[in-house]
Amino acid sequence: VPIVALTATATPDVRRDICLSLKLKTPSVVCTGFDRPNLYFEVHKKGDSVMEDLRPLLISDINKFSFAGPTIIYCPTKKTTEMIADALKANGILCEAYHAGMALKKRKSAHHKFIRDEIQVNIT
Repeated sequence: VPIVALTATATPDVRRDICLSLKLKTPSVVCTGFDRPNLYFEVHKKGDSVMEDLRPLLISDINKFSFAGPTIIYCPTKKTTEMIADALKANGILCEAYHAGMALKKRKSAHHKFIRDEIQVNIT
């Protein structure tokens, strides 16, 4: 039975433990570096207005806003996730919230929409 184990942060000892726990015999282990030019990470101090906080990151085209590409916004709480999703939707940005308080079906739908480019932003 083919098995795949994926992780982004395993040390050599943890990788060895994973192989032992899964009883993998002669596994093919692939490790890559941390340099991911296709990913961009930025942290901003939160202000009083979601749209004012995000405005420097948005592209405006005659009262229509968008981000430069697929975007994931990480939030500290479910409530914040929903609040930001509502604010972005109110400004015409195609997005979905994604958090553990949502039904599995809604989470799967949000995920599939994001990976299929049906929405531009995943707020999690």
